[in-house]
Amino acid sequence: TTGKTPGLMAHQSAAVDWIHSVGRGLLADEPGLGKTRTAIESFSGPDYQNVLVVAPAMVIDGGTWREELARWSDHPERFTVVPYTSLNQRAKTAAGGQTVLDSPRDEYNRPWDAIILDEAHYIKGRNTRWTKAIKQLSVISGDVLQLTGTPMPHWAHELFSLIQVLRPRESGRG
Repeated sequence: TTGKTPGLMAHQSAAVDWIHSVGRGLLADEPGLGKTRTAIESFSGPDYQNVLVVAPAMVIDGGTWREELARWSDHPERFTVVPYTSLNQRAKTAAGGQTVLDSPRDEYNRPWDAIILDEAHYIKGRNTRWTKAIKQLSVISGDVLQLTGTPMPHWAHELFSLIQVLRPRESGRG
């Protein structure tokens, strides 16, 4: 291990510097290279008091984010971890059920100092409800970091939603 932050490998330290220089970016390292740790290190400083982490439920339920935050962050309470499937507002239907809306739940619908999208390829579908909610949050929030080992799993157009979240004003939010 080398780098400025103790315990970080050289590529992780370089990634932290890059993330701070760009503010919004896609870290598409292969699995196993420490993207989670890199993200935590990037947003653990005093400028980041409220960080939203959106990840697949299986990653959260498996303990990855909670374990990594407890291990690497001096302030894990600054990170709010939510699954993609729980990000959106819900409304009761006339039949007594619930429908998922395009907007984020009230507790998440606010500006964040940073948003981390783990397995960011989950937002490849432009018309999914969680993609629409994330796009709304990206407009009002500070830094955005997308983490994925598969940025373009099938088609080039799947990359467009990721770009819209990173650069909503320049790419159009439609």
